[in-house]
Amino acid sequence: MKLGAALLQQRRPRALRFMDFNQAFDPIRAFGAAWKILKRAPVAILVGGVVVLALTDAEDGYALRDLTQGEVHVQWEDLSAVLWHATIGAFSVLAQVISFVLACFFVTSFAGTVERVLRSGQGQAADLLNARGRFVNQLLASLLGGTLLVLGMLPMWVLQELVEWVGGSIGAPWIAAVSLVVLFVIWMPVIAYIYLGLRFVAQAVALEGLGPVEAIRRSWSLVDGHRWQLVWYLVVVNVFAALGILACGVGVLVTGSIKVTAVNESYLRLITPEADQAGWESPEREESEEPSWRTAPASADSAGDSAAPA
Repeated sequence: MKLGAALLQQRRPRALRFMDFNQAFDPIRAFGAAWKILKRAPVAILVGGVVVLALTDAEDGYALRDLTQGEVHVQWEDLSAVLWHATIGAFSVLAQVISFVLACFFVTSFAGTVERVLRSGQGQAADLLNARGRFVNQLLASLLGGTLLVLGMLPMWVLQELVEWVGGSIGAPWIAAVSLVVLFVIWMPVIAYIYLGLRFVAQAVALEGLGPVEAIRRSWSLVDGHRWQLVWYLVVVNVFAALGILACGVGVLVTGSIKVTAVNESYLRLITPEADQAGWESPEREESEEPSWRTAPASADSAGDSAAPA
């Protein structure tokens, strides 16, 4: 009986251990890891990092942009002026849509490139053209995440218009100004809370292959209870990226690329069992077929022994 129980225990998969959120998103650790990735595939990481930064307004990993940028104020002077402004406005909106679509594609392909370099020690610029069939989900997830952010800001916008109307009606614009400041202070933490919860939607799609709704749930669950650590992480990596401007502005191409690489690397560290990270520090490691956390059998014996971080 004892021998049989011992053999059964050996056949059961060992519990998977994951890196703690605070450790995965330690900016100093992440910078070191990102620098190693950059040295292994400098062309792919630098080109991809610059493209992602350019298309996402330096907000790596989250492809949503304000599609109202480039708004044209039409002056109804004559028909030719109206047509001119309408044409410029149409091209401006089209450019924003194209930029948004490209951002979704390259955010996805760049994350996959970082994963490839991290797992195999190799990466090519051609990898940036491979979204691994996850582009459409990334597009939908970005639109859905952006919609949630807009809905979160909607009450503030409505109250802002109401306060301005009341202030103008009673002839006391200063009341509106003070009220707007108070409203901003009260509501911005709500917006920040929602934004941080959605911060890893793009990574959930690009690195785990999740659908839009599942990616939002995954991002929200991973960040839950760790928002202050995430705020600290984002502040540090963004300050680091901005320091590149001191090197005649050119250095930001390197620091910015390291920043967007670090975010993807930290996410991979968080979701990948430590056993599958054993060879990541060695550039000679060959790329594995599938990490164990994606192939672990879901049986009654193993259901309680392995679980991804929630």
